[in-house]
Order: sequence, then C-alpha cells, then structure tokens
Amino acid sequence: MRDLVGDYQAVVVHPCNDPFVIASQGMVIGKLVDQFDHLDIVLGLVGGGGLLSGLGLAAQALRPRMAIFACEPAGALDAMDSVKQNRIVSMPNPNTLADGLRTSLGELTLPMLRRHVAGFFAVEGEEIVQAMQFAYERLTAVDGLTYS
Repeated sequence: MRDLVGDYQAVVVHPCNDPFVIASQGMVIGKLVDQFDHLDIVLGLVGGGGLLSGLGLAAQALRPRMAIFACEPAGALDAMDSVKQNRIVSMPNPNTLADGLRTSLGELTLPMLRRHVAGFFAVEGEEIVQAMQFAYERLTAVDGLTYS
C-alpha cells in the first residue's frame, strides 16, 4: 500500500475510521427522516463503527430523541465489549459468517459509539442467514440493462 501511495501521490482513506467517511454515512439518517415522520429507532450493523458513528451524529442533529442500536454477530461481539470496557477490543478470529463485520472499532468510532449508541443486539448466525434471504428476495434491484 505504501508503494502505491508514494507512486501515485495518493491518500489512504480508512473505510470506517475516517471523519469524512463517518460524516457521509450519516446521510442515511437524513434520507430516513425525510421518508418517515415518526421514526424514533434505527438499527444498524456494526463492524468498524463508521456507519453507526455517522448515524449517531446525524440523529443527534436532526432528531435528537432518536435511538440508535447496534446489531453485531453473536460470535464477534468486539464492538459491544469495546464500548463496555472503553477500550478497543479486537478479536483475532471472530466466529461469524458476516465477514464484513469482522473489523474492530477505531480511535474515532469508539467514543462516538459510546456517546450515540443506545444499546447492542447480538445476532445469531441463523438470524443473519434469514436477514440475507429476506434482503435477497425483497430488496434486490435488477438492472434493466443488458451487458455484453
């Protein structure tokens, strides 16, 4: 990575522990508030904490009474442990099929989650599979374009 950054004079942007990434994730709350007048609870997935940090910051600004809850795989509760212990807890080999949520919290996201997340839900593997199936069956958008 360092070679690429040096060769191309690029900048490394962390996928969740970056203030601009966190701020952009908060735009989701703006869309939800526009669409749902009485939305008072939001559940969000947590891996590195960028999404939930952004949701919490935006909710505080747009709808301060909104509660943000974290959903974390039961086999990888490092974010919940980190918030409880007020230090970053990493799990070297988390036991979850939700591989995108295996990232640990960062120096920016830990204090934001401590401030903005009302609680955590531990999600079992079977529940993750059911949620994936629901999303696939009901939320999949099929592009009408033909690719060749």
